Formats: sequence, structure tokens, C-alpha cells
Amino acid sequence: MYKKAPARFARFAQVVWGVDPAGRTEEETALAGINALAALIKEIGLPAAFTEMGITDKSVLRATADTCNLTAGCCKKFDREEIFRLLKECL
Repeated sequence: MYKKAPARFARFAQVVWGVDPAGRTEEETALAGINALAALIKEIGLPAAFTEMGITDKSVLRATADTCNLTAGCCKKFDREEIFRLLKECL
């Protein structure tokens, strides 16, 4: 999703994580921020996948996607099928 709004994600990287954009493209800066967030999640022991929480049944993901409140996000408004595909990527 960062490719839809690389400037927003690059700003996140700079403001939240202190990523220096010097010598990086906007996309590289954005990815550095995303990687910093992923590293923090791992460092503090939060689950990074549904399987790490014992969730393996795709019907749970379907029910979650089907009951989401669909509002515009920072970059894109997702439909339920897109949400379901994203959730499956997190298995």
C-alpha cells in the first residue's frame, strides 16, 4: 500500500522513526520506516501473523473482513474482498 502514497509513508519514517532520507528515494525512505515498525513489533514480542495467535481458519478471516467498517484510510478505501486478501497474507 505504501506505493499508493510513498510521500506519506516516507514522512512516517522520518517523523516516527527518525529515518534520514538523505541518499534515499522516497520509496526507500518509506520502506525503512515500515521495516523499523516491523522490527519493533518483533522486538517487543507482538504476533506478526495470525498463525502466531493460533488462527489458521480462513473462515475467521472471512468473517472479520465481512464485518469491517469500511471507511477511507490514508491512501485507499478497501472493499471487503481486498481486506480478506490482505488478512490471508497475514496467516
